[in-house]
Amino acid sequence: MLIWIDGPAGCGKTTTLHMLEAMIGNEKCLFWDSDLFFHQYMVELPQPVADPVADPGGFDWLKMIFLHKSAVGDISFHTHLRELIDAEICISTIVVTMSLINMDIKENLYDYYRNAPSVDFKHVILTASHEQLESRILNDDNRKYKKNHQAELNSSLIFLNEHYHNREDIWIDTTDKSPDEAAKEIIRTTGIV
Repeated sequence: MLIWIDGPAGCGKTTTLHMLEAMIGNEKCLFWDSDLFFHQYMVELPQPVADPVADPGGFDWLKMIFLHKSAVGDISFHTHLRELIDAEICISTIVVTMSLINMDIKENLYDYYRNAPSVDFKHVILTASHEQLESRILNDDNRKYKKNHQAELNSSLIFLNEHYHNREDIWIDTTDKSPDEAAKEIIRTTGIV
């Protein structure tokens, strides 16, 4: 089984992933935070990476690396992540967090797993009110690139709403839910345990 926790910045993907891991235990599932994978991927690149805080164009450069094969990496990050998932999916249940908020990622990850006959794919979209998402982004002391995430919030919400309303997609509004409540709802709706 592959459970994909999706949603805009500030919806609680990472916190909910950690809550699920505490509730279920990592002997039953692999819990992957794509942010951590991405940082490791960036460290392994042969060239230094632009700092988006010091270089305002750096955030766009990071997104380019994430989405496309480039001069600094042999494959895009989302292709790399798909290879990792494909290597483990036949032997483990995987819970992964990552926003699927552009067409390239949707086609290469969501559509790929949604149409894979051998994968029990569960797509969970966490969301919250716009005000709550913005507040969480700005008040998260661990979040890098706050201004970039805040600026992309509207386009992320529009993309999610336009592309993920299949009957199989599971939407969870976290506006008034604790991470514990969101994790329990994921367990209930996906049948992970």
